[in-house]
Amino acid sequence: MTFSEMFMGLATPMAKKVLTALGFGTITYTGASAVLNTVATSMKDGFAGLSGDVLALLTMAGVFEAFAIGIGGISGAIAMMAFKRMGLITGTASA
Repeated sequence: MTFSEMFMGLATPMAKKVLTALGFGTITYTGASAVLNTVATSMKDGFAGLSGDVLALLTMAGVFEAFAIGIGGISGAIAMMAFKRMGLITGTASA
């Protein structure tokens, strides 16, 4: 067995695994991002029917910032999950 035959025997299964992981990670992230964008749009549309006084009160209470932080956190968690599936990061943290 020559070196090139051995290399091709190892490279082909590895390439299949990498491409599969990239595909699942990309599909997961894209689908979850679409869902989060839909949720954010629905929330914005829901606030459109409120009066100006109620919107001012909600703004002073920081409701919109809380929604933005929550959606950002979920988005970040989905990105980390997709990166793990792609194999770009490991599941353990070094301290």
